[in-house]
Amino acid sequence: MLATVAAHWVQAIAAGAALVPLLVWIVLYAQVSVPTDRQLAAAVDAGNMLPNVQVLQAKWGSVTGARALLRGLAPAALCVVLMI
Repeated sequence: MLATVAAHWVQAIAAGAALVPLLVWIVLYAQVSVPTDRQLAAAVDAGNMLPNVQVLQAKWGSVTGARALLRGLAPAALCVVLMI
């Protein structure tokens, strides 16, 4: 956030806008993907088949599009910062 220190407010706001999608991505990952991955990995390590594996996979897959979009928006916003 050197742009803030240098009083380049437009660039600072654009950089902040690039940070927001990454923070939302982290929240989605931590709230949906990590718990699902842990359950699936624990079942594999124990050699068990989960009865709700399709539900878990659907839950994990339900945020894949959003996570991909968010991961694309952040570099796009950073490109805007470079163009300003």
